[in-house]
Amino acid sequence: NSGPAFAVTAVGSVMLGSNRAGVIIYASLCISALLIGFVLRFFAPVPQIIESCESSDVSLSGMFIEATEKAAVSMLKICAWITLFSCFFSLINEFGFNKNVVTVIRCLFEATGGCRAASEFGNIYCVTATLGWSGLCVICQVLGDVRKVGTPLSLLLAFRAVHAALSAVVCHLLLSF
Repeated sequence: NSGPAFAVTAVGSVMLGSNRAGVIIYASLCISALLIGFVLRFFAPVPQIIESCESSDVSLSGMFIEATEKAAVSMLKICAWITLFSCFFSLINEFGFNKNVVTVIRCLFEATGGCRAASEFGNIYCVTATLGWSGLCVICQVLGDVRKVGTPLSLLLAFRAVHAALSAVVCHLLLSF
């Protein structure tokens, strides 16, 4: 999920002009994620119990240095994906596609730009679904970690789509109250 600061402030207050809309969007994302997690709990394999953890002889300063180096590598990877998708959108803009087509492309490929484009239409459901999907840019950013735990790309994409749709439905239900 996106963080509360992004969903409530950037998307709700800034893009949609309503702090309340941001709270509803964030609540929709969280409720949807919890519902998916609850349902999947019945289908997931039972985790194996780890008897003991090996202790590490790494000093506190060594852990600090290692954490800083890993953070720098992670930031570089994120920036690389953002740069790649930014270049892609620059090319899309040069082709002169219809505004609706560009909005759909933005919603599928990048969360911030997609939310900004969808908010111009004032459609809170599309904005919520865009955040639930998260965009291919974010999916590419986390793909390395997802592969480490053995989740296939097809399963990740399927559940991102389910999360997008369910988030929009939950948003509709919350707005009806």
